[in-house]
Amino acid sequence: MKTKKNQGPKNLEAKELILELEKKGRKEKKGIWTAVAERLKKPRRKRIKMNLWKLGAMAKKFEGKTLLVPGKVLGSGEIGAKAKIAAFDFSQKAIDKISAKGKALSINELLAEKEKPENIVIIG
Repeated sequence: MKTKKNQGPKNLEAKELILELEKKGRKEKKGIWTAVAERLKKPRRKRIKMNLWKLGAMAKKFEGKTLLVPGKVLGSGEIGAKAKIAAFDFSQKAIDKISAKGKALSINELLAEKEKPENIVIIG
């Protein structure tokens, strides 16, 4: 008899964040939080990895909105516009470059700020 392999993230921080996002999605009846939770449930190798040059283009397109990356932001390229970017993880280079022009937040910090879902765009 085959045993079922454990699925989902092993990282305790990720598990807690997923539970919090699902709870917030049910409570507020907003699909954005459950959509982010579903993307974070993927294995780390399948989560989105986004470079700054692409986020810079998205920041120009969605000016004034918070960009949410349910994965990791990498430091390749430059971010041309002022942007508020929330992600599960950042490289140190990405944090330095974003901090010069905008604001880098973890998803937990974004939840604490109580940002309106209408002002958030999921990237990836």
